[in-house]
This record gives sequence, structure tokens and C-alpha cells, in this order.
Amino acid sequence: MPSEFSNAGKASLRAIAVPPLVMNAVRARAQERRSRTGLRRIIVGATLAIGILGAATVAVVKNAGVDLWVSGNKGAFMMHSLEWIRSPQASEFRAAVANATFPVVYPVGLPAGAKLVDMQVAPQGAPSTVMLAYRGPGEFHADFILANPKIVNAAKFGPGGAQPHFGHIDTWRVGDEVVVVPKGLLSAAAIDRIESAMRKTSPAASAADAQSRLLPFIVLGGIDRVVTAARYAPSTGSSVLIEDSQVRSLPRRIAARDPFVDNRVQSLSGFIYEKGKLSGARSKPVPGVSSKKVVINLDGMKAIESALRAHGMLQCRCDVLFHRGAAAYTIWALPLGHGAVSKYVVPAT
Repeated sequence: MPSEFSNAGKASLRAIAVPPLVMNAVRARAQERRSRTGLRRIIVGATLAIGILGAATVAVVKNAGVDLWVSGNKGAFMMHSLEWIRSPQASEFRAAVANATFPVVYPVGLPAGAKLVDMQVAPQGAPSTVMLAYRGPGEFHADFILANPKIVNAAKFGPGGAQPHFGHIDTWRVGDEVVVVPKGLLSAAAIDRIESAMRKTSPAASAADAQSRLLPFIVLGGIDRVVTAARYAPSTGSSVLIEDSQVRSLPRRIAARDPFVDNRVQSLSGFIYEKGKLSGARSKPVPGVSSKKVVINLDGMKAIESALRAHGMLQCRCDVLFHRGAAAYTIWALPLGHGAVSKYVVPAT
């Protein structure tokens, strides 16, 4: 697909080397580090990058959120600040984009069952960039960057540096929006189908489609088993997906009276780049969003532990979907490899 951006913007890209960091490689690395919690995993998971810019030795005139460069079928990306929402819920989804600086047209034409599992907006409060991650049946995997055209190729560089190295992308424009997809995630036929569908829809209709793809539960760990979990999660009530490392931590957390809290919404800034690779950032709760809401209390944790221990599953390599009902807790153990999903029901206390 031809580039729709000016040569003037491309000329400013010749000031710095850009080590490639393709998005699906970042996701694979995040999965390899499932057992590592805290900020490092947040940074890896939040990196929806086609090429990370190593800016340690270059002056960059930047906007508050992200910089995006596109040249033909290649692109580069640099983060400065963003709001990250894992497994966004309807109210969070709407609030995050309420004051977007462009009319957001969300991806449509996606396969049935594809779920919106991860969302980043930058800058927070008045986003000029919206980044979305979808997962679906048959290992469907698609990540999109939706951007205000005004930020594309807008950043300027200081003197010196080599020709940048860009990640390969597919890109097109829909009205007042630039769409970027890392190359290789979707087939050419899928790209054509999605692009065509986006050109025919409206911001309101596409937003309705995106909201229909939100998960009916919240995710506190990795996203490996979200598609499987979506097949079992009740459409109403309170459900939470925790990852295998969190399952194994249950005895310690119960002893420390350390319940699971909802920390899915974070504000990230102060990104640190070392030799062109993202190595850290500052993370803090988003103002007005509580990160201390308990979503699995001690009784629920004890129910999970007792059910898994009774069936020899406490050290399983599995994620757990937990649903709190009025009279009982329902627990699904979702193996990371091959194996059947196990369901347990424990009376609520």
C-alpha cells in the first residue's frame, strides 16, 4: 500500500539509528517472562512498537505522548507517556478515548470471537494515538496503532546519526486517521478485508463493534488464555483471570493477607531507552482510578487454593478464571499447554 505522507516528514528521519523491535516479537518475549511481575512486565506488555527509537544521543522535539514515523511500508515509534488499560471494560474504554484529538475509527471486519484484550492511549486525557491488541480463536493475533495524521512524521531531530532502521508495516488512511499494523501479524487478505470494512464504517459504528469485543472479565496477568477463558466466563457477575505465577503464589499471598487488587489501569511516563531498547519507565495509577480495589479477596483466594490442592493442581502450569457468585465460587483451571479445562465449584463463605 502506498505511503500517504510527505517527503518532508521522511527527511527528518535520517538523523538516528532505529533498532527494530517488531510487535509480535515483543509479545513473544512477554510470554517468556510470564513469571516476572511488576514494572518490567508492564513495560514489555505496553510496548506496541514497530521500531523503537534509540534517542540517548539525539535531541528530539516531541509531543507529549508518542512519536510515529512512517515511510512507505516501514515505520518507527517512540513512547513518552501513555495510559495503559489491560482488559478494558466498557466505562474505561469510553473514558479513555472521550477526548481523542481525531475521530477514531476502530478496526472492523475482524473474525468472530476476536476480543479486545489490551488498550493504550497517548497522551492521557487527549489521545492522538490509540493502540489496540486483539486475540481470537485459531491463534488470531492483531495489533493496531490508530493515530492522528498530525503526529505522523512530525517530530524533528538534532544533528548527527545514521539512517534509521524501520520495522515493516502495513498502513492506510481512513478519513482523519492513520492506521498502522506491524507486518506479518495478518495475511494480505485479512488486511484488505479490514481496510475495506474500516472505510465503509463510521466512528460510532466501529466503536460499538469494539465494545462488543470487550472481555466479560478482567485480566490481572498474561493474555495467553483470554480466548479460552472467554468461552467459560459468565456474561454477568464478577470474573477475574490470573496467570500461572499468580496461582503458585497463592499460599504466600494468603499467609501475608495480600489479596488481588485491580491494577490494570496505569499511567506510564519517563521511558528509558538503552542502546535503542526500552528498559524502563515510571508507572503510577491513573488519577481518579483506584488501583486498590480488591477483586479476589482472601476468602476467594482460599477457595482457589483449596480446590486446586484437593485435585493436585496447586503447582499446575495453568491460568485460573475465578467467578464470584452469590452462593458459590466457580473456578476454571486453564492449562498453558495441552490438557482439558477443569471446573471446580466451592461454596462461598
